[in-house]
Amino acid sequence: EKEIWELLGMQPDWPGYMESGQGMGATLTMANQKQAYTLTDNGTYLHFRDKIDLTPLSTESAATQNVYSVLVIHPAKHPSVNHKLANSFCDFMLSDSTQTMIGQFQVGGEPLFTPLRSP
Repeated sequence: EKEIWELLGMQPDWPGYMESGQGMGATLTMANQKQAYTLTDNGTYLHFRDKIDLTPLSTESAATQNVYSVLVIHPAKHPSVNHKLANSFCDFMLSDSTQTMIGQFQVGGEPLFTPLRSP
């Protein structure tokens, strides 16, 4: 959230601004109770949308994307790691079938992830 405020060139220090200090689900519940604005990830919103009465104002923003990566660490730096298994896991995650599954995963009928590697 702080990065988004920085990208906007703003500081959230106006009267009425609140930090929930809680997880995203609790923050959505609090925003719903107060009929307030909040920043959230799409997955949490989709999970809670039937329990709250909030309307998304923006859902397509590079600033709110969560990019997930798979990395294999260098075996010389961490010799106790099972490098062969790590490579197998990486190959599995990047396989066409797994990338298709990632793209088809939905919450509440909405796709949650966009694979960066198209099968």
